[in-house]
Amino acid sequence: MTDNSLEAFYIADDLRKCIEAQLLTTHEGMPGGFDSCVTAGRITWDNCCPGSLRVAVQNQYPTERFPDPPLRPTNCDAFQRATNIQAVILRCAPGPNADGDPPPCEKLEKTAQILSQDMDALWRGAICCFRDTDLQYMVRSIDQIGPNGQCVGTSMTLVVGLTNWCNCG
Repeated sequence: MTDNSLEAFYIADDLRKCIEAQLLTTHEGMPGGFDSCVTAGRITWDNCCPGSLRVAVQNQYPTERFPDPPLRPTNCDAFQRATNIQAVILRCAPGPNADGDPPPCEKLEKTAQILSQDMDALWRGAICCFRDTDLQYMVRSIDQIGPNGQCVGTSMTLVVGLTNWCNCG
């Protein structure tokens, strides 16, 4: 019997690496101090200056028809496991100056451009990472998030199908 207990982690880590490769093609890229990792639980908003990429397995559920949750109980062998993975890119958000004046439109527009490129990097990261595999996957959404303090970001939720739902031995 194959141990697939780390399958979701390995998929999340592969996704992280694929998104990193796409980020390197953007104008903002991954500046010095930008960090990237797979993390557990809820993604925290830290290290947004200079930036970070966090990927986390959010939850798992049974599915008879990927990616839909089941409508009725059934035999374990009829299910597969679906897993939601979240990837978040955080960046510095422009804020008020020392006098409390709001940031100028030029800074806001530059941030909007960076986040648009980050959205594209998330999309291409997922699609390019998994397109030549047998993995079932679907991008659920890519959203701009924040600002929250000096942080703003982009979040993607991806659902993937895992193997060996039962794995009873």
